[in-house]
Amino acid sequence: LTTAVKLNAPNEYIYCALARSAIIVPLPVELTSWTVTADRSAAVLRWTTATELDNYGFDVERLSSSAQKTEGTAGARWESVGFIPGYGTSNVSRTYSHTDVPTSPGRYSYRLKQVDRNGNFSYSAVMEAEIGSVPAVLSLGANYPNPFNPATSIEFTLPQSGRATLSVYSLLGQLVAVLVDKELTSGSVHRYEWNAADASSGIYFYRLTFGSRTIVNRMMLVK
Repeated sequence: LTTAVKLNAPNEYIYCALARSAIIVPLPVELTSWTVTADRSAAVLRWTTATELDNYGFDVERLSSSAQKTEGTAGARWESVGFIPGYGTSNVSRTYSHTDVPTSPGRYSYRLKQVDRNGNFSYSAVMEAEIGSVPAVLSLGANYPNPFNPATSIEFTLPQSGRATLSVYSLLGQLVAVLVDKELTSGSVHRYEWNAADASSGIYFYRLTFGSRTIVNRMMLVK
């Protein structure tokens, strides 16, 4: 489409070409929700964006309360515990999630480091969660995954601090592995892994012994 624009002098015109196209407006990476929820021994992080512009992704960062106490808030170093790719440029709502499993119970802080494709970045608000704090009871959870190959994770809790033993037995009652046999604290989830790379397929039993009490569960190795 062409139009003429009249100037001050008589009979002087400028002809301009007008393109019929949409004006592109930059879309910011706008967080509409950002939550951290404690789930036994893990923290479940969820966030949603309304719009994104050249979003390379999100670096998930964690800071433990113990690090803040020993190094101070200013000196403590945030630890990267995962990277979630972004959708680049988008004008529709996008939902993200990440599950973090710290190696020890405690209070942790989390934040998102949003990184653009050109290297620019910005931080979200800091969220906190108490991970691994549970009622002081004797319990033995179901192993996960089950069936498994070759490794599986086993969780348990204790009624009070003391010596606990977690062992694995074959279907015939033979001792296959001792995963832990030491003094442990109560009020937190203890998690141990059994790597059965050298074991044969079949049904196995894992037994938790604490004082005079014993709990036994069954699991299956499939190769």
